[in-house]
This record gives sequence, structure tokens and C-alpha cells, in this order.
Amino acid sequence: MRPHILGNDYFEHFTAYFITGSLWAIGYLRPMQLLSSSVLLAICAGSLEFVQLWIPGRTASAGDFATSTIGAWIGLLIIVVVRRAHERKFIVSYK
Repeated sequence: MRPHILGNDYFEHFTAYFITGSLWAIGYLRPMQLLSSSVLLAICAGSLEFVQLWIPGRTASAGDFATSTIGAWIGLLIIVVVRRAHERKFIVSYK
């Protein structure tokens, strides 16, 4: 009986993990931390889907797992790309 805010289950999974991945990328700067964060978020998504096998009325879905993982990875990636673009200095030279 939970409310469906965004209408589509896949879109809700994607949005939740996108936001989570983005926040993790903001908090962790080093490449190894970002890599471990991406693996950890994928494991969390898989674990939550796996646990649903034992909850009455809930179903586990490989599609939900994939959508959640992709959302987290895209969230991480966007923050990394924005950070790199912000750090890059453009030098204009006139010859």
C-alpha cells in the first residue's frame, strides 16, 4: 500500500538510486572510492531484491535490480563528469 509517486516502478528505482549515486559521488572524491561505491551500490540493489523473496506480498525482479544499478552508476558518472569539467581550465592562446 505504498504510494507510487512517479507512476512507474522502474522510474522510481532509477530515480532513487540515481540520487543515491550522485550523493555518494559528491562525498567521495578519489577514483578508488568511486569504484568501490559503484560496486557497493550494485550489491545493495541486488541484496534488497534478493531479500524480497522472503517478504510476503513482495516479488524480486531482475529488471528492478538492473534499473537500480544503472541509476546508481549514471548518478556517479554524471557527478564525476561535471566535477572534471569544472576542474578543467581552458586556456585561449592567440598566435
